[in-house]
Amino acid sequence: DVTINGTNNQGTGVNVVGVNITEEVGNIKSVTYNRPFNTAQAATVILPFSYTCNDNEGGKFYGFQKVEYDEDAHKWVCTMEEPSTGSLTANTPYLFMPDDATTMTFPNIVNMTGGVVTLLPTTANDGLYGGATTDAAWNFHGTYKGKTWTSSDSDKDYGFAARSGEAVGGEAVEAGQFVRFAPGAWMNPMRCYLSYVGTSEPAPSRGLTRSASGDNLP
Repeated sequence: DVTINGTNNQGTGVNVVGVNITEEVGNIKSVTYNRPFNTAQAATVILPFSYTCNDNEGGKFYGFQKVEYDEDAHKWVCTMEEPSTGSLTANTPYLFMPDDATTMTFPNIVNMTGGVVTLLPTTANDGLYGGATTDAAWNFHGTYKGKTWTSSDSDKDYGFAARSGEAVGGEAVEAGQFVRFAPGAWMNPMRCYLSYVGTSEPAPSRGLTRSASGDNLP
């Protein structure tokens, strides 16, 4: 039996411990993930073991597919899709949408091969979604150590706000809102973020005027 702590702030506001598995650990018959979730509020997760869902995990898991601009709605849309087989791959980032539960559980381990799972090493600490995506310009990352953004690397990364507050420009941000990171933003371990890795700025649409700065990222 294994318990994974999703939050361990030690008074700093940031989980400074993270999850560090250096070698395979087999014959795990149950996993408890100590992290609260808000009903119907999108979250992200990366797990160190593979698992087959049976719809009793407390919500649905989704893998990254693409980011595109909806010209009719005049907004950017990130498409996530459920894994076709219902199986989660170890060390892979997923979006998790809780249903009416506030916890994530793994009751189907008992029905998997041998009734166990294997914890895999987390030493890479930057899991990348390896599913069938249609967008090479964007990557979906997961981190076991957590991450803090500086001025040099925050302008092309995005994630879900963990709490309500105020954005750098003064706009109100609600918990669970998908936002672009600013310098000083931080993320707890076992969370995921979306990063633009293309070689040029994506144009929002033919009918919209580029901003004065030329920055057309969402």
